[in-house]
Amino acid sequence: MVSVRPYQSSDYNQLRSILEENAQLDPDLDSEENFRRKSRDKPHTILVAESEGKLVGCAFALSDDLRVVCRIAVHRDYWDNGVLPCLVRRAEEEYRKQGAKKVSVLVREDLETSSLLAILLTEQYALGNRHQSMSKKI
Repeated sequence: MVSVRPYQSSDYNQLRSILEENAQLDPDLDSEENFRRKSRDKPHTILVAESEGKLVGCAFALSDDLRVVCRIAVHRDYWDNGVLPCLVRRAEEEYRKQGAKKVSVLVREDLETSSLLAILLTEQYALGNRHQSMSKKI
């Protein structure tokens, strides 16, 4: 059974490990302090999935206002256990509570994309425009 809840500070090490495993860890942004601040200020913008007491996935929203899930990461041992759909549905639920009529999910272009796309299409998502992200340290 998978349950999804807002991030808690005690989740940091397991969450960091999942992000590293999925090649999604950004050392500049994904600090324990940044997660603590974000979870305090906007608690439903970091969601975590648990199975049998173990953190197995996470979803990050850019902002409450943008209605965009910018990162989803799932422990490789749980890819086929329904974790991803649970995370997506919970993010949708949070956005729906805020009055959203539409939500978007950003998808990386790599080997994991095909699995993620298949699951999102099953969840009634439609393909949108492709974007390339760019970043700069300031």
